[in-house]
Amino acid sequence: VLQHPTENWKDTFTPEIISRLKHTLDLCKGKDIQVNFGISLSDSFDPSSLEEFKIVSSHYEAALALGVTSFSFIFDRFRRMKEDNYKNFRSLAHAHVHITNNIASNLKDGLNKISATMNQKLIPQFFFYPCYSYGNILQDRA
Repeated sequence: VLQHPTENWKDTFTPEIISRLKHTLDLCKGKDIQVNFGISLSDSFDPSSLEEFKIVSSHYEAALALGVTSFSFIFDRFRRMKEDNYKNFRSLAHAHVHITNNIASNLKDGLNKISATMNQKLIPQFFFYPCYSYGNILQDRA
């Protein structure tokens, strides 16, 4: 998994980041190794902000443009929302699923366009890591 640094998720990808991702993809090509691209969003992300959605989507789309077809949505550091976001989302989990579904839908559209030009069906993989996982539940009960 290649992750964009959590605290810098708003930063556009520098040529260095793109170059490192491309290098990693090149090293894995033909070796039965699949690169999975994910961003770990923090509490600073506003799920109601169209501008912030566009920023995050652009990161995933940059990975897609380089040939990544496996994506993770990582919410382990996104454990709180501003109170006014609860007008749009019933819960934090609802916001996480909303984010995932919207970005995944955009990525599927992009993959379909790429598939059409390559005359080959690309099948995306999506992984969802919630903010509370089994380890958190065990720790809370201990």
